[in-house]
Amino acid sequence: MNSIKQSQQEPLERMWIALMIEAKQSGITKEQVRKFIMNNAFETDLQPQMDSMED
Repeated sequence: MNSIKQSQQEPLERMWIALMIEAKQSGITKEQVRKFIMNNAFETDLQPQMDSMED
């Protein structure tokens, strides 16, 4: 992964982690988040993070 791509990924990754923490605190399951993401335009950007966030 080149450095430009890396720097673009980092804020997205932090945002994703924050989203998962907030979802957990709100009692929202990963599956509900996954369905929401898949119904929106972010699936190609977030799919790798989603796969790496599995318990």
